[in-house]
Order: sequence, then C-alpha cells, then structure tokens
Amino acid sequence: MKTHSLPVYTDAAMCRRCGGLCCMRAPGISFPEDWSDGAGGVDWRALEVAIASGRWVIDWWEGDPRPDGDGTIAEAYFVRPSIAHAYFLPYGPPPIAGVCIFHDEERGCTTPRRPLECRSLEPNLPHSCETPAPPGFKNVKQMAAVYWLPHHAQLRELERQGSRLAAQAWIERHREEKAHR
Repeated sequence: MKTHSLPVYTDAAMCRRCGGLCCMRAPGISFPEDWSDGAGGVDWRALEVAIASGRWVIDWWEGDPRPDGDGTIAEAYFVRPSIAHAYFLPYGPPPIAGVCIFHDEERGCTTPRRPLECRSLEPNLPHSCETPAPPGFKNVKQMAAVYWLPHHAQLRELERQGSRLAAQAWIERHREEKAHR
C-alpha cells in the first residue's frame, strides 16, 4: 500500500549520533500505509486502539490540502503521534510542537509504527533533518492530509470517539509518570 513518492532513509547510526533533534521538535506525520491491514486498506481497529491510547492523535490541515483543490474542503485530517507531557483537552486542536511521545533519549524511536515522515527524514547533521515536500506540496503535513482524504469520514468519527478515550488515557499516563518520579 505505497501511496507516496518520498524517499526512505535508514541510517540508524546517524540517527543515534543526532540524538533525535527532529523528534524533539515535533512528531512525524503518519500516512495510511503506516496503518496497513495487509490487504490494501487501513487497519481501523489498530488505529482506533492507538487513538484511544492517547499516544496518537488525529490532527488536521486547515483548508483544502489538494494542490489543485477548488476550496470545497474546509479541513482534512491526518494521524500523528502525540506530544510528550502535553496537556490533552478533549476539544480543540492537539498541541503541534514538542517532543514526540515515542522519543526516548537512549533508545530513539520506541514505536513499531514509525511514521512515514520519520522514515523519510533526509539526514542533515549537524542540523535538524528535514523531509523535503514533493513538488506541488508546501510540506509533508499537506501531503499526508491529501493521502488521508479518502478516509476523511472514518477519521472524523474516530476523532469524535477518540477524544474522550484519549483524555482518559492521558490522565492514566500522567498518573503513571507521576508515580515514577
């Protein structure tokens, strides 16, 4: 279920040397293929569980993300990891900048579902790595919003259900973190 033209980099040694500058700035963005059901579709149950855990969020692109869009779309959803230690509100947009919840200073990325944007980061030491946007797109966020468009209704419903469950998960995670201090 490859839906993109982004290159994939796998220089784990460079990522270890860097220490996760990109991960500390903001979480990478997930594409539908990151949630493949193995049959060309999206594994909605896995995505539902991930959203309910509070470790993944449904975010959105304001306006029509299509490069040749006619403006008929007011917002388009996409999926990304949560921000670590962010206060989750069961309404309104999730925080967009901060350390990715899956970043560990010693182990690096701790999710088995490493988002496509993260796998596509172009190494650029000593500076922060970047994922170059393909022609026609302002950035990878816009591109992901376009690739998630066929699933807009499902993501919208999942976002409605997940907001309440994610708020509960955040409270539990916050209690766990506090107990370990």
